[in-house]
Amino acid sequence: MPVLSTSPTLKKLYAWVGDTSYLDVSDIRGNVDTEVKQICAGILKFFVSTPEGTVYGAQVGKRLKFSEINVWGEGATCNAQTVLKITVEKDMCNTFGVLHGACAAYMIDPCSVSPLVVLGLKLGIDGTGLSQSMNIIWHHPINRGVEIRLVSNSMSIRGRIRTVRCEVGLPAHFPTL
Repeated sequence: MPVLSTSPTLKKLYAWVGDTSYLDVSDIRGNVDTEVKQICAGILKFFVSTPEGTVYGAQVGKRLKFSEINVWGEGATCNAQTVLKITVEKDMCNTFGVLHGACAAYMIDPCSVSPLVVLGLKLGIDGTGLSQSMNIIWHHPINRGVEIRLVSNSMSIRGRIRTVRCEVGLPAHFPTL
């Protein structure tokens, strides 16, 4: 059962994204309704590409796909989680065939805002924003040809200060998803 849905007010808030009803979100799991999934997919699409695919990183950004969107709790204690997937391809790698750190940071940026967008839909506010700071810790290299998950969890959304934890790894690192 969906835990949230959009209202005319929220549709107006995210009108800049345009019509998202054509986006197929049938393969996205989670406890939010179809319309919320479409808005989230539309916002991701808006920020990572243009129709011409001419913005920085568009060829990589277009391949990011939501696999799950969830919201838990009510009011100030609610939190959101989004899971996106992508396969590491040649244009994402360094000389050694390993995911380039700059590419990882590029993907973390829109993925980390995604649970804030979901939370914004739940709370009736604009959850979009931009990254002011990233603290990235590398544990091991990710080779070309591997499908990875980017799992983002909202930590706090208070006024203009928003915090998210985003983990990047192989599906085996996230056994409960």
